Amino acid sequence: MKCKLGLLSMLCLLLLSNIGQAVELKTKQTEIVLNDKGFYTSIKVIGKEILGKGNYPLLSAVKGDQIILPKMLKIKGEQFFLSMEDGQEIELRVKQMEQAITYEVVKVSDVYQLLVFGPLKINAHEVVGEIVGVAQQDNLAFGMQALNSKTNGGIPQEAASQYSTTFNYTGANIELSVASVPFFNLAAVNTQDGTVFQLSARNRKNITYRKVQQLEQSLTLPVTGPDAAIVGAKIALFGNDRSTILNRIGEVEIEQGLPHPMLDGEWDKMSRSAMDSYLISNFSEEDFDFVLGKVQLAGFRNVYHTDPFETWGHFKWKSSFVKNGDQGVKALVDKAKTKGIRVGVHTLTNFLTTNDPYVTPIPSKKLIETGTAEIDPTLRRNTKGYRDTSIRFV
Repeated sequence: MKCKLGLLSMLCLLLLSNIGQAVELKTKQTEIVLNDKGFYTSIKVIGKEILGKGNYPLLSAVKGDQIILPKMLKIKGEQFFLSMEDGQEIELRVKQMEQAITYEVVKVSDVYQLLVFGPLKINAHEVVGEIVGVAQQDNLAFGMQALNSKTNGGIPQEAASQYSTTFNYTGANIELSVASVPFFNLAAVNTQDGTVFQLSARNRKNITYRKVQQLEQSLTLPVTGPDAAIVGAKIALFGNDRSTILNRIGEVEIEQGLPHPMLDGEWDKMSRSAMDSYLISNFSEEDFDFVLGKVQLAGFRNVYHTDPFETWGHFKWKSSFVKNGDQGVKALVDKAKTKGIRVGVHTLTNFLTTNDPYVTPIPSKKLIETGTAEIDPTLRRNTKGYRDTSIRFV
């Protein structure tokens, strides 16, 4: 479009400002093309087109009971501005790095309860890593992964059926040892004719009613601080030769400054040591030498204690395990190390036991409140003789 100088210059600039922009994004082995409306038009990995059939947006949002799609994309350097169907604007910071392309939410209206990156469908589905968010086919692989804790694999249940209908996809649940995970909670869904990637972030600033366990409409209290906002949600997209996709995931972790634990000098996801067998025992310092002998007899390098903590939260060691707390445990670890044996313990660090000081006798203010419930005031009196009329759950 060309404009002449003169009285129409201002009008011309106004018209130009309302024209969307297409863009091509690249890594070493991936090329992604977005059109001027903010929808994917091509995804190539090692030169092969993998974008699935259909229309898939860079992102979408939920307001009330509606899915809101982008209608225009404007670009200024690394800043991507998506004009949405409802007149709102979402701003992203997009970076093209050697290992991955990243999208980070910079600005979004609080009228949205949910933001979804995509959903995005590709035609690869030979091997799908539903939790990690990677799909493989022939000699290539493609992944979409969350880069922080506010960005989740999957779509919340309250919006899942609407997304499934709007974008015409479904998938099978996956079975884990402890639970069945429905397809809408997966980062990558095997649809049998491709893979749909679905990562999301919720606006947690307001009271909501959501399904919790078996309760369909459970009151859920808001979160305060930065964790409550969608702003900051961030993902990485990357493609790679299939034979080295695990290396690429590790390189993305390093490039993004994410945890990258090492074991025997190797990333633990690639270390053979991570697959070592171990002896499980409820040992103590009294019989530790006996247990170490059995570990050596079995040819193991690891021994694992099943229940060493008196409480979970502060993780106080049981006196039946060691008499001298942390120093006692260190002595056991040092002794095992001289024999080439590692010591591990059973821990779920985000679990709290009700006898822990974080919970009893007075819950810590650091705990998040998750709900409220009214109780019969005739059933309980507090220490001052006044009746309590409500109780908060943490």
